[in-house]
Amino acid sequence: MDIVFYISIALFIIAILGFLFISKKKKNFHIIITEQEKVIDKNIEEINSPNYNPELRYKSELQSIKNDIEQTKNNIDKLNIAITKEEEANYMKNVFLTNVSNEIRNPLNGILGFANLLKTEMAHLNRDDLYDFSDSISQSGESLLKILNDIIDISSIEAQNISFEMLACNLTEIINESIDNFKKLARDKGLEIIYDNNVDISVLSDKETLLRIINSVIDNSIRFTDKGYIRISTKSEDGNITIKIKDTGVGIDSSYMSMIFEPYRLDNLGYSNKYQGAGLSLPLAKKALNLMNNDINIESQKGLGTTVIIKLKETENKDETTTKQDKPQLKTDKLPW
Repeated sequence: MDIVFYISIALFIIAILGFLFISKKKKNFHIIITEQEKVIDKNIEEINSPNYNPELRYKSELQSIKNDIEQTKNNIDKLNIAITKEEEANYMKNVFLTNVSNEIRNPLNGILGFANLLKTEMAHLNRDDLYDFSDSISQSGESLLKILNDIIDISSIEAQNISFEMLACNLTEIINESIDNFKKLARDKGLEIIYDNNVDISVLSDKETLLRIINSVIDNSIRFTDKGYIRISTKSEDGNITIKIKDTGVGIDSSYMSMIFEPYRLDNLGYSNKYQGAGLSLPLAKKALNLMNNDINIESQKGLGTTVIIKLKETENKDETTTKQDKPQLKTDKLPW
């Protein structure tokens, strides 16, 4: 009984203390609320006063905000000026590269013409030694000319000095023409070019540009393939044409795939100097195809070869052409291909 009595007394005391604590806290909360109400009432009274001037009341804060806005505007103006200057410099660079490349290309064409003439004469005279010399001049000149053409092309696209003549083209004829261009080169390396589909397919494209792109892809395939074959196939599905150009070459490491369409990246793709080139063909093809509302992609594995996939629009009307509005609104009449 004594234990029960003492427990009851203890619980009673705890209850009294708890009540007093809560009452005190409640009182403190009430005091805080009262003080806040006084502050609010004072602010309302100040705002309702006829002499209230928010600009004077918050002058320093408003001035700080104004200064921040002006500083931001000045920074934006400086950035726009810098961007404009950069665009102008980039445009002038592209124009300069185009002009210089053209100045070099013209005499180079003359050298190639005389080299080919010399080859013909040496073949008639059975001078194999001189024929080989002239052939070396011709091959080196052709390689240099290709690089110059790529520089001109990429500069023209970046400067937007380009337009396309979008017409219905026979894709099979274009591919066969491209294969004919590279038969000897492939044969000299012991490679076979296989074309799986000879069914006529009509696509809407700039024929000259499309031929140049396919030429570039096949040229790359031969250059990066030491043995095996290059297989070309076409497929029509839902109004879209897919061209696949597959080789059994060195392939591309997965870590380099993200930069494959960036210009001038050849040295950074893990290749040795064995594979010469400026690294412009694929970036150029990507830009040109995108401007024609088409696309190109790459599938590759290191050591297992590469497949280039070109996506085009099919057309049933062989006389179909684009309207002026459908063409890229760019400046010159023709890409210098």
